[in-house]
Amino acid sequence: MSNLNVTNINGSDAEAGKAKAYLNMNGTGTIAVNGSFNVSSIVDVGTGQYSANFTASFSANTYTIQVSKRANLNDSNIALMGALAIGQSTFMSADGSTVADAIEVYLTAHGDLA
Repeated sequence: MSNLNVTNINGSDAEAGKAKAYLNMNGTGTIAVNGSFNVSSIVDVGTGQYSANFTASFSANTYTIQVSKRANLNDSNIALMGALAIGQSTFMSADGSTVADAIEVYLTAHGDLA
């Protein structure tokens, strides 16, 4: 077996395929960020509706986001993407056809940064 010792690994945040933002947030009560990258703030828009503001904006609103959630066992566990803007993304959580707060919400975003 060989060992590889490295002091620094240099890369570019612009590499294709890398997530340009991620968010793990508490979606009930007073919302809070549990962990994030390239997310400057989150907003509780309403019941089950949230918005994430990006620290570094995307170059166009053609980026993609993936949203999922952790909810109660009997929930239908639906997470939906809303509107995309270069500096912000809105998304929602639902239990079946009813918009509802999620225990936790997870978001990743891929695309070109400005």
